Amino acid sequence: MNKIVVITGGSSGIGLDTTKLLREQGHTVIVLDRSSNGSDYQVDVTSDEQVKNAFIEIGKKYGKIDVLINNAGYGLNGVLELIPMEQVISQYNVNVFGVVRCIQNALPYMQKGARIINIGSSMAFLPMPYRSMYASSKSAVVAMSYSLRNELKGAGIDVVVVNPANIRTNFTKNKQVVADTNERYGDRPAKAQQRFDNAKAEAKRMPSIKVAKALCKIVNRKHTKPMYIVGANMKLAHFAMRFVSTKCAVDIEGKVCN
Repeated sequence: MNKIVVITGGSSGIGLDTTKLLREQGHTVIVLDRSSNGSDYQVDVTSDEQVKNAFIEIGKKYGKIDVLINNAGYGLNGVLELIPMEQVISQYNVNVFGVVRCIQNALPYMQKGARIINIGSSMAFLPMPYRSMYASSKSAVVAMSYSLRNELKGAGIDVVVVNPANIRTNFTKNKQVVADTNERYGDRPAKAQQRFDNAKAEAKRMPSIKVAKALCKIVNRKHTKPMYIVGANMKLAHFAMRFVSTKCAVDIEGKVCN
Protein backbone atom coordinates (compact mmCIF):
# COMPACT_ATOMS: atom_id res chain seq x y z
CA MET A 1 0.00 0.00 0.00
CA ASN A 2 1.30 3.43 -0.92
CA LYS A 3 2.19 5.37 2.22
CA ILE A 4 2.87 9.06 2.66
CA VAL A 5 6.33 9.15 4.25
CA VAL A 6 8.08 12.27 5.52
CA ILE A 7 11.81 11.96 6.17
CA THR A 8 14.19 14.58 7.54
CA GLY A 9 17.80 14.67 6.39
CA GLY A 10 16.77 12.73 3.31
CA SER A 11 19.19 14.15 0.75
CA SER A 12 22.28 12.17 1.76
CA GLY A 13 23.51 9.05 3.58
CA ILE A 14 20.90 6.90 5.29
CA GLY A 15 18.14 9.33 4.37
CA LEU A 16 18.95 9.30 0.66
CA ASP A 17 19.22 5.51 0.49
CA THR A 18 15.97 5.11 2.42
CA THR A 19 14.18 7.60 0.19
CA LYS A 20 15.27 5.75 -2.97
CA LEU A 21 14.21 2.34 -1.64
CA LEU A 22 10.83 3.54 -0.39
CA ARG A 23 10.06 5.24 -3.70
CA GLU A 24 11.02 2.07 -5.55
CA GLN A 25 8.47 0.26 -3.38
CA GLY A 26 5.77 2.70 -4.48
CA HIS A 27 5.61 4.92 -1.41
CA THR A 28 5.31 8.71 -1.65
CA VAL A 29 8.36 10.13 0.12
CA ILE A 30 8.63 13.80 1.07
CA VAL A 31 12.16 14.90 1.91
CA LEU A 32 12.86 17.72 4.38
CA ASP A 33 16.48 18.85 4.38
CA ARG A 34 18.59 21.95 4.90
CA SER A 35 20.03 21.37 1.45
CA SER A 36 17.95 22.20 -1.61
CA ASN A 37 19.65 19.32 -3.43
CA GLY A 38 17.18 16.42 -3.47
CA SER A 39 14.78 17.90 -0.92
CA ASP A 40 11.10 18.57 -1.47
CA TYR A 41 11.10 21.21 1.26
CA GLN A 42 14.24 23.08 2.26
CA VAL A 43 13.88 22.99 6.03
CA ASP A 44 16.23 23.52 8.95
CA VAL A 45 14.83 21.43 11.81
CA THR A 46 16.08 24.05 14.30
CA SER A 47 13.60 26.57 12.89
CA ASP A 48 10.11 26.52 14.44
CA GLU A 49 8.72 28.49 11.52
CA GLN A 50 10.29 26.42 8.72
CA VAL A 51 9.20 23.12 10.28
CA LYS A 52 5.67 24.36 10.95
CA ASN A 53 5.20 25.78 7.46
CA ALA A 54 6.51 22.63 5.77
CA PHE A 55 4.09 20.37 7.62
CA ILE A 56 1.17 22.70 6.95
CA GLU A 57 1.94 22.51 3.22
CA ILE A 58 2.34 18.73 3.38
CA GLY A 59 -0.97 18.43 5.21
CA LYS A 60 -2.75 20.57 2.63
CA LYS A 61 -1.26 18.66 -0.30
CA TYR A 62 -1.53 15.06 0.95
CA GLY A 63 -4.16 15.25 3.69
CA LYS A 64 -2.28 12.90 5.99
CA ILE A 65 1.12 11.54 7.04
CA ASP A 66 1.48 7.79 7.42
CA VAL A 67 5.12 7.66 8.47
CA LEU A 68 7.53 10.23 9.90
CA ILE A 69 11.23 9.31 9.89
CA ASN A 70 13.32 11.65 12.04
CA ASN A 71 16.72 11.13 10.51
CA ALA A 72 18.33 14.61 10.55
CA GLY A 73 21.26 14.90 12.93
CA TYR A 74 24.99 15.41 13.23
CA GLY A 75 27.91 14.52 15.51
CA LEU A 76 29.89 16.66 17.93
CA ASN A 77 33.18 15.43 19.38
CA GLY A 78 35.32 16.98 22.06
CA VAL A 79 36.13 17.20 25.74
CA LEU A 80 32.89 18.12 27.50
CA GLU A 81 34.66 20.56 29.82
CA LEU A 82 35.93 22.55 26.84
CA ILE A 83 33.03 22.46 24.37
CA PRO A 84 31.56 25.97 23.96
CA MET A 85 28.01 26.11 25.26
CA GLU A 86 26.67 27.41 21.94
CA GLN A 87 27.85 24.18 20.29
CA VAL A 88 26.25 22.08 23.04
CA ILE A 89 22.96 23.91 22.49
CA SER A 90 23.25 23.50 18.72
CA GLN A 91 23.80 19.74 19.09
CA TYR A 92 20.62 19.35 21.11
CA ASN A 93 18.70 21.78 18.94
CA VAL A 94 19.19 19.52 15.92
CA ASN A 95 19.37 16.02 17.40
CA VAL A 96 16.68 16.36 20.09
CA PHE A 97 14.59 19.50 19.70
CA GLY A 98 14.49 19.03 15.92
CA VAL A 99 12.88 15.64 16.50
CA VAL A 100 10.37 17.20 18.90
CA ARG A 101 9.49 19.97 16.43
CA CYS A 102 8.81 17.50 13.64
CA ILE A 103 6.74 15.18 15.83
CA GLN A 104 4.62 18.02 17.19
CA ASN A 105 3.91 19.35 13.72
CA ALA A 106 3.37 15.95 12.08
CA LEU A 107 0.98 14.45 14.64
CA PRO A 108 -2.05 16.61 13.67
CA TYR A 109 -1.90 14.83 10.27
CA MET A 110 -1.30 11.32 11.63
CA GLN A 111 -4.14 8.89 12.21
CA LYS A 112 -4.56 5.40 13.61
CA GLY A 113 -2.05 3.09 11.94
CA ALA A 114 0.56 5.83 11.42
CA ARG A 115 4.14 5.40 12.57
CA ILE A 116 7.00 7.56 13.87
CA ILE A 117 10.53 6.22 13.37
CA ASN A 118 13.30 8.04 15.24
CA ILE A 119 16.94 7.46 14.42
CA GLY A 120 19.01 6.99 17.56
CA SER A 121 22.50 5.52 17.69
CA SER A 122 24.42 2.66 19.24
CA MET A 123 26.23 5.46 21.06
CA ALA A 124 23.09 5.85 23.17
CA PHE A 125 23.81 2.60 25.01
CA LEU A 126 27.55 2.29 24.36
CA PRO A 127 28.84 5.87 24.80
CA MET A 128 32.50 6.61 24.20
CA PRO A 129 34.68 9.36 25.64
CA TYR A 130 34.82 12.71 23.85
CA ARG A 131 31.40 12.00 22.32
CA SER A 132 29.35 12.92 25.38
CA MET A 133 27.10 15.47 23.69
CA TYR A 134 26.25 13.27 20.72
CA ALA A 135 25.77 10.17 22.88
CA SER A 136 23.56 11.99 25.37
CA SER A 137 21.48 13.59 22.60
CA LYS A 138 20.81 10.16 21.11
CA SER A 139 20.05 8.74 24.56
CA ALA A 140 17.41 11.45 24.84
CA VAL A 141 15.92 10.35 21.53
CA VAL A 142 15.75 6.74 22.74
CA ALA A 143 14.05 7.67 26.03
CA MET A 144 11.67 10.04 24.23
CA SER A 145 10.71 7.30 21.79
CA TYR A 146 9.89 4.80 24.53
CA SER A 147 7.76 7.32 26.38
CA LEU A 148 6.00 8.54 23.24
CA ARG A 149 5.23 4.97 22.18
CA ASN A 150 3.15 4.57 25.33
CA GLU A 151 1.59 8.03 25.02
CA LEU A 152 0.33 7.31 21.51
CA LYS A 153 -0.58 3.66 22.00
CA GLY A 154 -4.20 4.51 22.73
CA ALA A 155 -4.40 6.53 19.51
CA GLY A 156 -3.07 3.61 17.49
CA ILE A 157 0.06 5.51 16.40
CA ASP A 158 3.25 3.48 16.55
CA VAL A 159 6.66 4.81 17.67
CA VAL A 160 9.98 3.06 17.01
CA VAL A 161 13.61 4.00 17.61
CA VAL A 162 16.38 2.58 15.42
CA ASN A 163 19.95 2.51 16.73
CA PRO A 164 22.53 1.93 13.98
CA ALA A 165 26.17 1.07 14.52
CA ASN A 166 28.92 3.14 12.85
CA ILE A 167 27.98 3.83 9.25
CA ARG A 168 30.05 4.58 6.16
CA THR A 169 28.58 7.94 5.16
CA ASN A 170 29.56 11.62 5.18
CA PHE A 171 28.52 11.73 8.84
CA THR A 172 32.14 11.40 10.00
CA LYS A 173 33.37 14.09 7.60
CA ASN A 174 30.56 16.47 8.51
CA LYS A 175 30.69 16.18 12.29
CA GLN A 176 31.99 19.04 14.39
CA VAL A 177 35.18 18.53 16.36
CA VAL A 178 36.35 20.66 19.27
CA ALA A 179 40.05 19.89 19.44
CA ASP A 180 40.79 21.91 22.59
CA THR A 181 42.56 20.11 25.40
CA ASN A 182 44.55 20.86 28.55
CA GLU A 183 46.82 19.12 31.04
CA ARG A 184 43.88 17.12 32.38
CA TYR A 185 43.35 15.31 29.07
CA GLY A 186 46.68 15.68 27.25
CA ASP A 187 46.73 14.10 23.80
CA ARG A 188 44.07 11.47 24.54
CA PRO A 189 41.26 13.30 22.69
CA ALA A 190 43.43 13.63 19.58
CA LYS A 191 44.39 9.95 19.72
CA ALA A 192 40.74 8.95 20.03
CA GLN A 193 39.89 11.14 17.06
CA GLN A 194 42.66 9.61 14.95
CA ARG A 195 41.66 6.08 15.90
CA PHE A 196 38.05 6.39 14.83
CA ASP A 197 38.35 8.81 11.92
CA ASN A 198 41.02 7.23 9.75
CA ALA A 199 40.50 5.54 6.39
CA LYS A 200 40.97 2.04 7.80
CA ALA A 201 38.26 2.55 10.42
CA GLU A 202 35.94 4.14 7.85
CA ALA A 203 36.31 1.14 5.52
CA LYS A 204 35.14 -1.22 8.28
CA ARG A 205 31.95 0.71 8.92
CA MET A 206 28.56 -0.56 7.87
CA PRO A 207 27.21 0.71 4.52
CA SER A 208 24.26 3.06 4.85
CA ILE A 209 22.15 0.89 2.56
CA LYS A 210 21.98 -1.74 5.30
CA VAL A 211 20.29 0.74 7.63
CA ALA A 212 18.04 1.94 4.80
CA LYS A 213 16.84 -1.61 4.16
CA ALA A 214 16.09 -2.05 7.86
CA LEU A 215 14.10 1.20 7.90
CA CYS A 216 12.09 0.13 4.86
CA LYS A 217 11.18 -3.13 6.58
CA ILE A 218 10.00 -1.19 9.64
CA VAL A 219 7.92 1.14 7.45
CA ASN A 220 6.18 -1.89 5.93
CA ARG A 221 5.74 -3.95 9.10
CA LYS A 222 2.32 -4.43 10.61
CA HIS A 223 3.69 -4.78 14.14
CA THR A 224 6.97 -3.44 15.53
CA LYS A 225 9.26 -3.65 18.52
CA PRO A 226 10.02 -0.48 20.50
CA MET A 227 13.69 -0.55 19.44
CA TYR A 228 15.83 -2.00 16.67
CA ILE A 229 19.62 -2.22 16.55
CA VAL A 230 21.26 -2.37 13.13
CA GLY A 231 24.70 -3.95 13.12
CA ALA A 232 25.57 -7.42 14.42
CA ASN A 233 28.45 -6.20 16.61
CA MET A 234 26.25 -3.61 18.31
CA LYS A 235 23.51 -6.17 18.93
CA LEU A 236 26.09 -8.29 20.74
CA ALA A 237 27.43 -5.28 22.65
CA HIS A 238 23.94 -4.24 23.71
CA PHE A 239 23.26 -7.75 24.96
CA ALA A 240 26.59 -7.90 26.83
CA MET A 241 25.99 -4.55 28.55
CA ARG A 242 23.04 -6.11 30.36
CA PHE A 243 25.43 -8.29 32.31
CA VAL A 244 28.20 -5.86 33.20
CA SER A 245 28.32 -3.39 36.06
CA THR A 246 26.91 0.08 35.56
CA LYS A 247 30.38 1.24 36.65
CA CYS A 248 31.74 0.01 33.33
CA ALA A 249 32.22 2.23 30.33
CA VAL A 250 33.88 2.12 26.93
CA ASP A 251 37.42 3.39 26.45
CA ILE A 252 38.91 5.07 23.39
CA GLU A 253 39.73 1.64 21.89
CA GLY A 254 36.11 0.58 22.10
CA LYS A 255 36.71 -1.89 24.91
CA VAL A 256 34.37 -2.26 27.86
CA CYS A 257 36.35 -1.45 30.97
CA ASN A 258 36.00 -0.56 34.64
